[in-house]
Amino acid sequence: MEDALWAQILNATHEDEDARARAQNDSGADTDASDNEEEATVANNQQTSEPVRSPTGNGRHTGPKGVMADHAYYNKVKVATEQAKRDEHNSRMLSKALMTTTYLEDVAASKQEVLVLEHQESDDDLLEDEEILALYRQKRLGELRQMSNHGVRKQHRLFGTLETVNADDYATAIDNEWRTVPVIIHLYDNSIPECRKLDDHLRGLASTYALAKFIRVSALDLEFDLVGSPAVLAYKSGLLIANMVRFVDQVGPRFSPEAVEDCLVGCGALCEEDLYETPSQKDEDEED
Repeated sequence: MEDALWAQILNATHEDEDARARAQNDSGADTDASDNEEEATVANNQQTSEPVRSPTGNGRHTGPKGVMADHAYYNKVKVATEQAKRDEHNSRMLSKALMTTTYLEDVAASKQEVLVLEHQESDDDLLEDEEILALYRQKRLGELRQMSNHGVRKQHRLFGTLETVNADDYATAIDNEWRTVPVIIHLYDNSIPECRKLDDHLRGLASTYALAKFIRVSALDLEFDLVGSPAVLAYKSGLLIANMVRFVDQVGPRFSPEAVEDCLVGCGALCEEDLYETPSQKDEDEED
């Protein structure tokens, strides 16, 4: 009887211990779940309490500051878009780099072409100018040959006299003659005997050297010092080729027509081509 009772007590004790153990296990699980629920609740509360912030510079904003931020963001996007376009363009250009040139190279090439064209035009102009000058030289040489031809000169004009001109016509009398015509000028004064004597000799030479021009001009009208008279000047082609002041000293004591002729021929003022009849023409006439 006692053994049966003792067995019931032991069974009851074991059941109580098992019940307490189960209760402890259930309590621990509830505690863990409760702790997890509390941690989740705290986290949710923290997330709810903190405001949500959008990234700076992105999206739309409100208010004055928001408008300014939107404008800045728009400009930033615009610049980025343009830069992307430029990068794309540069990439295309780089891919063609072997077949294209830069803008500065194109400008330099264009300038070089202009310089080449100008140089060619300049060469063409120079060539044209040279051709014109060559034609002019040929024409002038032909005219000079014609002027130098004795027969042509005789047909052109015969002088044969000693002409008196005033100071105003003095320069014209020199400049208006052919280049091959020598102009002999006597600066005279009638009060000087040597001047009157020289006039006589020059009249004789003028008739012999009929293709040369002999003129006389008053020394006083030209404001020439009479101490130098008689003086003789000779021009050819507009250039002074003889300047003989105090001509008497040039001729010497023998003041004859022959001495005057020798002096004028010796200084180059006169030559055989200025004679009306050259020695060769006289010989031909005598043979005929």
